[in-house]
Amino acid sequence: MQITDHADPACAIDSPAANSDATIVAFSSTCDLTGGNGDGNREIFLYAAGTGVSQVTSSTQCANMSPAISADGSVLAFDSDCDLTGGNADGSVEIFVYDGAAFTQVTSGQFCSSASPSLNAAGDRVSFDSDCDLTGANADGNAEIFQSVIGGATTQLTSDGTGLGCGSFDAASNASGDLVAFDSDCDLTGRNADQIVEIFQVAGDQTVTQLTVSTDDTCGSGPPASDASGMWISFESSCDFAGTNADGSVEIFRVGPAGITQLTASDQTPMCESQRARASAGGEWVVYQGFC
Repeated sequence: MQITDHADPACAIDSPAANSDATIVAFSSTCDLTGGNGDGNREIFLYAAGTGVSQVTSSTQCANMSPAISADGSVLAFDSDCDLTGGNADGSVEIFVYDGAAFTQVTSGQFCSSASPSLNAAGDRVSFDSDCDLTGANADGNAEIFQSVIGGATTQLTSDGTGLGCGSFDAASNASGDLVAFDSDCDLTGRNADQIVEIFQVAGDQTVTQLTVSTDDTCGSGPPASDASGMWISFESSCDFAGTNADGSVEIFRVGPAGITQLTASDQTPMCESQRARASAGGEWVVYQGFC
């Protein structure tokens, strides 16, 4: 089912995120889909079954990107360098939330970035990566994983103080928000001294678990996607975890209680990649994009 229709070959539509039954889809676009984006700015749009497409943000010379959506579709989170609430005059990339009536600026950093939000099912917690010092524990400006209660406190979930220039990115929350998967080249558990980009998971008590371990320092994994329980994490990787990816192609994998399983396999003829895994709530289905 095609939910957008435009005639401008120069505009773009990307980063779709659906609610639990896919009746509501948020996405980012430079297209003028409703007559309210004549300047071609990057805005957040919302599709709802039965009512069509509506434009959520309206801004100029800035960008609204990476939308996430709650299970019932009533709450959107996204990152933006726009000043949507009067609290972002410096144009830092911040996390915003929209509840259908008003915008809330969740983060407030100066000349730093908070990006790639992931909502829990209820839409009352948002996880994200940031190089800002949002809690007083990130003075070194390392990219860490944070979680904010909407309208409440922010917690820094990861902390790397080695000064090695690593970073943790691409937060992916489970339904309850108490487990957040992410990718990182930091040595957060003592098992990643070679600083390969691996898949990790952090609990609400800041306990970090490393889910993948590769001995090949030329490969990498991420971004991850979590099922509702946080038990199954899907991701893309060029690593050879299962002995079935010796050619180092970018494939889709899943890690869970039974270990790591490679879900796709290509022979790199022609050179191709399978990317951007997304998991169903039960973890039994994984969707992805690819040109293999």
